[in-house]
Amino acid sequence: MSHRNVANDEQSRANVSTRPAPPPPPVASRNGKRADESQSESSAHSAPQHSLRVLIATQEFNEFRILDRIYTEHPELGIKTIGWCDNGINLYQAAIDGDADVVIVDPETRSFQHEDVQRLWIYPKKPIVTIAAVPPQSGLANTLKQLGAVDLVTRPLTERSAHELVAKCHVGVQEALRYRASVGYIPQMDSKTAQVIASRGWQQGVIVVWGPKGGVGKTLVACNLAVALGVIGNRRTVLVDANMAGGNDHHHFYQSIPQTQLGKNISALADRALLHARYGPIQPSATGMLGQRPILPSDEVDAHLFRYGESQLKLLIGIPRQHMGGYECFSEENGRAFFRELVASLRQFEDFIIVDIGQDANVPLHLAALEFADYVYVVVTPDRSSILATREALDTLFKHVKLARSKFRLVINRYHDSSGISRAEIVKALDMPEIATIPDGGPAVSNIVNSGKPLMMDHRGQVADGIISIASTIYPPTRDIWMNRGKLGKKPQAKNRGALGNIKAGLRWLVLGEGNKP
Repeated sequence: MSHRNVANDEQSRANVSTRPAPPPPPVASRNGKRADESQSESSAHSAPQHSLRVLIATQEFNEFRILDRIYTEHPELGIKTIGWCDNGINLYQAAIDGDADVVIVDPETRSFQHEDVQRLWIYPKKPIVTIAAVPPQSGLANTLKQLGAVDLVTRPLTERSAHELVAKCHVGVQEALRYRASVGYIPQMDSKTAQVIASRGWQQGVIVVWGPKGGVGKTLVACNLAVALGVIGNRRTVLVDANMAGGNDHHHFYQSIPQTQLGKNISALADRALLHARYGPIQPSATGMLGQRPILPSDEVDAHLFRYGESQLKLLIGIPRQHMGGYECFSEENGRAFFRELVASLRQFEDFIIVDIGQDANVPLHLAALEFADYVYVVVTPDRSSILATREALDTLFKHVKLARSKFRLVINRYHDSSGISRAEIVKALDMPEIATIPDGGPAVSNIVNSGKPLMMDHRGQVADGIISIASTIYPPTRDIWMNRGKLGKKPQAKNRGALGNIKAGLRWLVLGEGNKP
């Protein structure tokens, strides 16, 4: 139901998607001044050329009437209401048809669909921000913030609420446009990318990141590869920290991981698996009879995973202390059985399982990971000790453990032309196909890692591009998505005006102050 045509004003629709929202001007005074004074002040704060278009979705039509009256009487506030929607089923389409910039929504509105908050946020043409109108002390406030609402306003909506919403709307839109133009924005896939997905140009699988030499950057590669697939590629991805020399993957996410999550680690899950294996876990079946549960039920596995933000990436935290790698649950056949059951459980629901293991292939869990992996990405650095240690370890795995050479791939990390060893020499020495070369990022990469955020979320240099090269061998659309990040807001490249054109442009800039500095 709509009490205002939500599809009018085509000129505003064409302009609003790429402009920054105007800053909220001062609210007009209501202190009883004379009409001529009010008119003078009104001319000083005339209506902005472009107003934000706001859709109101509440249960009470009277709330819409209050906001509509305030914004109509005070165009200088820079807000124009485009309609009222009292049925959540129509909300998304009404916002799109009305070219809304902001949706003010009461989450208790009939048939409101929570996923619409994110659908509006990632709308390809422009971000449409949501402001939640919730009752005081309502538990819905946190829910809506988690869903992606940029701000909150208390219901019932009054004249005071209308003025309060001015700043919230303008700031929310400005921040959304700024984020859409940043390298951190993950856009929706274009039609070409969608075709790749539709044709299944990729395969689900278990990818183990390993290197027999310590300190080569296995953890950095594993963590950011998982981010590339689960956050940027938007595929269901789990990062398993299975390094029995001490788990470090969570340090790359520590800004987001609460302390309470650290106890839900791989050791706690392995203990549960060992307990179930010994005592035969049972549960009531749908018919009321007792039925055998698997050693690692999917609900228990999921309870030990940490979801990174609102993305598709989950993390199984590693052992917090090195001595825990010697626990019974990880020893010999127990460790192999646990990893086998873990992979079997995760394969049911996840597209990609990225496993970070320690350097020692003699550890039962590490060896089990190498055996059960679909692919093993071997990380080496361009130094003699790393290359020789890797060649020796691979010879053992191929000759004695009988692992298939075909599933091993080479990643050269921290490469520099002045290393003294060329990429071709490394490939020849290890007799393995190279899938990516990651350049030496220096202190800049270390600073990002130490910040507790994944490098892929805060960096767009050659190191990040190298990670994308790895991810695209697993999930090809990742490269297209990465290349399209931050396209909105970029200035078009200046056309080649020639020498005479540059002279003219320079004179115009110097004398008249027009145009851009050449």
